[in-house]
Amino acid sequence: MTLCCWPPRLQVADRQMAADDLGAAETRAAICKVFVTVHQSVEAAAKQMWTQLRRRTYVTPTNYLEAVRNYRALLAEKRRRVGCRGAVGGWVGWGSQGGGALWCRMRCLA
Repeated sequence: MTLCCWPPRLQVADRQMAADDLGAAETRAAICKVFVTVHQSVEAAAKQMWTQLRRRTYVTPTNYLEAVRNYRALLAEKRRRVGCRGAVGGWVGWGSQGGGALWCRMRCLA
């Protein structure tokens, strides 16, 4: 399913994330691009599942919005846990640990 009737996914994510202090504009843009990439990957996997298994899996605009909302909720929870009010100076870097778990580090107002 393509989101033909919706605004481009990048714009949707950008509007949703606008209220969150993510530091530099480049940081928010990078995070929004991740949402688009993940959603497109899920769409491709759903098509592959249909081709190989003849099993339908639906990927909807609501799934996309829920992913953005869940990220925002998780970000707020983590900031509360570490006492962070927002990002300062934006993105510091990407990293990974052993099995490839990806993380993003940001400077924090404390």
